[in-house]
Amino acid sequence: MTQLSDNSAFTDDFSDAPYDSDAYAMSPLGRLVWVKDITDTSYKYVYADEIKEGEPVKWFSCGLSRPLEGVIYRPVDMVESPEEKEAFERISRDQQIDAMAAVIRTCPTNSSTGIATLLHEAGCSMKNPIVRK
Repeated sequence: MTQLSDNSAFTDDFSDAPYDSDAYAMSPLGRLVWVKDITDTSYKYVYADEIKEGEPVKWFSCGLSRPLEGVIYRPVDMVESPEEKEAFERISRDQQIDAMAAVIRTCPTNSSTGIATLLHEAGCSMKNPIVRK
């Protein structure tokens, strides 16, 4: 098996990037900016917090008076289409569910507390638990 370059540090940085972005940087005010089509004289950008899910990304053009600084480029082996990203997320979800089901099958009781205890001991947790009693 061929080892891809280790881009684990970049994975989270580009996980929410528009599929056609080439790089990102932080604005002087600390806002995350996605960048694409970078040339010697111009580039296109969008602020990450202005992207609305389900809507096309509205890129803005900007001329360069000096080189961009602090730009982190997308690694070559990180480019994926929205369809590929969705497929990877689905596969990861299915693997997580299969792993949880395997833990649940080892539970000697049918009590929800017993099953939840085993899942917790196996490392499962909830990001924002909503409990209704």
